[in-house]
Amino acid sequence: MNNPICVIGSGGREFTLAYKLHNEGYRVIAIPGNDGMERLGIAQTIPLPPNFGLRREHSKHLVDVTDKYKPSLIVIGPEDWLAVGAVDNLQKEGHMVFGSRKKESIVEASKCWSSDFMKRNGIPTPDFYNPENYQEAVGHVKKRKLKVAIKGDGLAKGKGVIIPHTLEEATEALYAIMIDGKLGGPRVNIQDFVDIEYELSAMAFVDVRRKNESFHGDYRLLPFSMDHKSLLDDDKGPNTGGMGAVAPIPINNELRGKVISDVIERTVEGFIKEGIEFNGCLYPALAVDRNGRFYVLEYNMRFGDPETQVVLYSMASRLQPYLMATATGELGMLPEIVTNDYSAIVNLVSPGYPHSPEIGLPINGLDDYGQLKRPIEGQMVIHSGTKAIMEGNKVRWATNGGRVLGIMSSDPELSSAVCKSYLRGRGDFSGFHGLIYRTDIGKKALKLFT
Repeated sequence: MNNPICVIGSGGREFTLAYKLHNEGYRVIAIPGNDGMERLGIAQTIPLPPNFGLRREHSKHLVDVTDKYKPSLIVIGPEDWLAVGAVDNLQKEGHMVFGSRKKESIVEASKCWSSDFMKRNGIPTPDFYNPENYQEAVGHVKKRKLKVAIKGDGLAKGKGVIIPHTLEEATEALYAIMIDGKLGGPRVNIQDFVDIEYELSAMAFVDVRRKNESFHGDYRLLPFSMDHKSLLDDDKGPNTGGMGAVAPIPINNELRGKVISDVIERTVEGFIKEGIEFNGCLYPALAVDRNGRFYVLEYNMRFGDPETQVVLYSMASRLQPYLMATATGELGMLPEIVTNDYSAIVNLVSPGYPHSPEIGLPINGLDDYGQLKRPIEGQMVIHSGTKAIMEGNKVRWATNGGRVLGIMSSDPELSSAVCKSYLRGRGDFSGFHGLIYRTDIGKKALKLFT
């Protein structure tokens, strides 16, 4: 049997990577994966040891597993695996890996560093301030009259942005980050507030490496997508890891060209100029304001979640060649990526999400494979935080995380894809007690057609 492809991670992003690669004919193993992958048969899941803590020394377990299965390629999904140096350790053992090494992961792992990088390289980003201490931070927020976005410098699972409306909210957020070390602290990155019309995710395969004593770079753009970060409709409520997404979004050619030239290409050129080797998915998170100006709010150095779900579902090109070419330095030999239909995903999340989601709640209406019993054409369930409990020959599904399920759909029309994701099939799917979801996923994207 051919050597498998290994996907590292357990969420909806990794489910979709496994699904796409499985449909291309590859055997997939997932560490740790999730029960939805296993039941649907798209990946063999390999659990992590009990009480596993994600620290650099624990990546030895990852090396032991991959040495056993000898995958042809390892694809790392979550940012925390990159930040602790999993790629470094796997490459030392001779494995082919898609993802950034620990040193280069600073582009995502430090918002203070990445803001400085964007300023140095002429990449449009909000004005910012990186204070040295708590008193300086409070003073800056007062001076800006609360028109700021407060961000912990480090990784915060997409939940580390606070837009304060009162001085009390601002000081509490700064204290939590800088004194208590929460939400990506103790350093803080304070950006000027952007009056956002809509968000834009511009992911691309990027390969920047040293060749013949000089640096060279290539990229291949993925379809642009739109995430919805806030928990509630109309972008209200706390920031989350993502409540839904649509792709591709219909931006005009002028804006598309500017994003490519001023963001993607300047970032690649900046990496080359500063000697930053990067092989993976570059994901600048952009905001377009009400005057049509755009800004990079932050960088991610991996596939986004839930953007990956809709982008890969819309991708007509095969995925594996781009993953492998990025890892091996041959990305420049591949054609531009081709897109098929529009896709939409609506995430169903547990009560208490994003801070303290309830787990163990029964999920009603899924079949033994974790799918809708009577799906509409072009519709499937993406598993992010579920658990399959065997009761005889039957499976009972329960919640096992904050983002539990995503209802994903595709269609030649974006409006129809969005509608399908809300219909949830034609069966008896009722989800779980207290489920939360947004009712306006895709609303802003549809306005771009007018």
